[in-house]
Amino acid sequence: MKYWIIADTHYNHKNLVEWGRRKEGFGDLLNKGLLEKTSLAHDGVQMVIHLGDFCMGDEAEAMEKFVASTPNCKRVLVRGNHDGKSENWYLTHGFDFVCSSFTLRHLNKDMIFTHRPVPQTDKYDINIHGHLHGYEYKGGDGSSLDKTWHYDCAPEIRGFKPLLLERIIKDQKQSIKLIKNKENENNTRE
Repeated sequence: MKYWIIADTHYNHKNLVEWGRRKEGFGDLLNKGLLEKTSLAHDGVQMVIHLGDFCMGDEAEAMEKFVASTPNCKRVLVRGNHDGKSENWYLTHGFDFVCSSFTLRHLNKDMIFTHRPVPQTDKYDINIHGHLHGYEYKGGDGSSLDKTWHYDCAPEIRGFKPLLLERIIKDQKQSIKLIKNKENENNTRE
């Protein structure tokens, strides 16, 4: 199975353009990226996992375009803080599964998918999330997120295209390797 991950599409959120956070037509750009990726010839089933904040107005129109951009895919919505429609609405308009979070074991990794980042735990190898839009997160104690454990799927920092889950895992391995190399360099200097 191929898993495609996207978050914080905020379809029809006009303020994002006015605030200079996204360019005009960002929804079409997102859908084009989805269609390009999910239309490639793949063996087996494909799943698009949307990590919340799907739309901010005219949800029916946005859903119709989203479904057209993800043909022959299963669609999962991990609800975000702006996903206010009922679960039934999302299910009858194109999503196959709606939840607040879910876990998956894939490629020997235990993953938790959420909208907002969750506190790190040994139970999972990675938290794949949205919500931050690429901004640095500071917890109440001033701590930052561990980027080897938290993976922000914000379109702003991921090229407005869905990410293949295998790519996320590869990125995580690379981050861990870089940090270990840096720690080894620091230990050698001491």
